[in-house]
Amino acid sequence: MSTVNRKILIALDETKAGQHVLDWVHSHHLLNVEDEIYLATAVDEDVSSVEGPGWQSAPMSGSANISEDYGIDIRILERRGQQNLMKGIEKFRDLGYKNTKAALLKGDPEKAIIKYAKDHSIDLVICGRNHKGLFKRVIAGSVSEYLVHHLDCSLLIVK
Repeated sequence: MSTVNRKILIALDETKAGQHVLDWVHSHHLLNVEDEIYLATAVDEDVSSVEGPGWQSAPMSGSANISEDYGIDIRILERRGQQNLMKGIEKFRDLGYKNTKAALLKGDPEKAIIKYAKDHSIDLVICGRNHKGLFKRVIAGSVSEYLVHHLDCSLLIVK
């Protein structure tokens, strides 16, 4: 009997919710070892320029060269994102999911996820629900809520 290899995108962030998604997906036996699994995180340059890495308050800088500081911030975000992805890749490969790849996305997380899913013919997107405060939810919206309304493939939201 042949199995159909599914393409599954697991969207992660740097919070505990991202780690919870990985643990939950594995513990609920949702994946097959034959699946193509893409672990993805997005580096949102617009948010980092206002809020700082990971939605933290941006430190005030006395630097005369703001664009240089901005470039350093983006590189820090990219390095953190890559490290987070590599931890997930290592964990999933150790669990037997050998066909796991990393995808460092750029831009608005929700739009980047939708574009990646479409470009790679993803069958299922799995993401967590980050419990943002009311202010951040009103200003930035909810990635999972946006995906519900705009994603063409199936979506699983892990609480």
